[in-house]
Amino acid sequence: MLPKKIKRTVTVEQGTFEGIPQGNPAYTVFKGVPYAKPPVGEWRFRWAQPAEPFEGVRKCDTFPPTAVQDKGREAGLYNKEFFPAEVEQSEDCLYLNIWTPSVEPEEPLPVMFWIHGGAFSAGYSYEMEMDGEAMSRRGVILVTVTYRLGALGFFAHPELSRRCPIGVSGNMAVSDCIEGLKWVKKNIAAFGGDPENVTVFGQSAGGAMVQVLLTSPASEGLFRRAIVQSAGGINTLGGETTMADLERAGEIICEGLGKTIDEVIAMDAYEFNNRAQAILAEKGMFMGMAPCVDGVLLKKAPGAAIAAGEHHKVDIMTGSVSGDGALFGGFPVSTKEEHEALVRRTYGADADRVLELFDVKSDADVPAANEARARVGGRVTPYAWAIAEEKNGRKPLHIYYFDRHMPGDDDPGAFHSSELWYVFGTIDRCWRSLEPGFGPGDYVLSRAMTDYWTNFARTGDPNGAGLPRWDAFTAANPQTMYLNEKSVEQRDMTGDRVADGLAAIQVENALGK
Repeated sequence: MLPKKIKRTVTVEQGTFEGIPQGNPAYTVFKGVPYAKPPVGEWRFRWAQPAEPFEGVRKCDTFPPTAVQDKGREAGLYNKEFFPAEVEQSEDCLYLNIWTPSVEPEEPLPVMFWIHGGAFSAGYSYEMEMDGEAMSRRGVILVTVTYRLGALGFFAHPELSRRCPIGVSGNMAVSDCIEGLKWVKKNIAAFGGDPENVTVFGQSAGGAMVQVLLTSPASEGLFRRAIVQSAGGINTLGGETTMADLERAGEIICEGLGKTIDEVIAMDAYEFNNRAQAILAEKGMFMGMAPCVDGVLLKKAPGAAIAAGEHHKVDIMTGSVSGDGALFGGFPVSTKEEHEALVRRTYGADADRVLELFDVKSDADVPAANEARARVGGRVTPYAWAIAEEKNGRKPLHIYYFDRHMPGDDDPGAFHSSELWYVFGTIDRCWRSLEPGFGPGDYVLSRAMTDYWTNFARTGDPNGAGLPRWDAFTAANPQTMYLNEKSVEQRDMTGDRVADGLAAIQVENALGK
């Protein structure tokens, strides 16, 4: 009997798309599906608008350009890991990639909507670790989204706000992700997906964007579940970025460029983005381009909204990798004075309580404090979020902790972003898979993680046949799924004085108690 012919064309209101075989030709991938109008020319700093219809058949056989960015900022480790070759950049970048097991399934399939990380200034939707075949094998559709980055994704200015009918500017990248979700809601059924069972997930800045979507009035009803990887949780200590903050940043950029808004709109996209980022960096505003509270897409900072229980009623899973603490903790410092100054800058009114946790009496105690902060930094945010969620009477979270210390180089540890190879089931694409110390346990770990993630997308519960039990985190049963190449098991990871103390302070600060 001849094999079944695979249908690879779908027709929606926008037009007809033709996909191509995945590595396993039983499955199909649609590369470069336009979900919004190209944000070029006069549309440069406007929120995403629905994609325009087209005639004929659009062959989706090539990944689209990535958003304009300064790849040079992704230096060292991350270039080697995730940027092995140049990719085309363009302001015309608002496209989806869709991996589907079948456009004609017996039952509608769960959908996972991936938002890449990169500090809101770098990264792209088809980095080599982000492939959908492992998810297709599990009966799940993967959609990855390209969204505007850096100054092209977040630039605001008083003049732009005056020109806008609703009086706002900035947050273009947020509008991109929302428009992508709207497109999925409207069209994914044609690709075999269930528009009522969409999971948004993202890592680092992508995880922070998921938190934005969890709290934006404009995204309510567009997804059913959320997975937040290595992002901010309920941490409100850093305050909030307002539209006024970004408008002032925009004024600084225009002053530095010596250009009016109309001249900025006419600039080459790559030149504008790089020069704008450089101007902000000179002012110590590296993260100046990020989501802001604009009163429309965001009414409150995501961390504060989540802490107050003011987020969409969806299933949530969150976690971190052990290297997150070293990356984001601001350590190491060298002296007692530097340690105290850093803690006071970070924790403000709670600094004295935090200083007691570290108990640094002299410069000789500082290395131990550095180690403690790096050790627990990644664990605090998911732990605190789970506690706050329970106190708010919301559904308990499933939380995880990834601790696979990757082989190769000079032992980079479980570095920020290293879990991505395992989640997507693409560890063979990682150069480290050929290094001594990489072995069968890594494949067991990857299979378990992909299973957990896709099970959660399917039902809101990561558990499934053949997997170690993973309970939601509660005060009575504080379980964290511990993930490394030697052990996939849930553990009670409370009992660490520094981690517990920092989490308690974060919860009290967030809940006002």
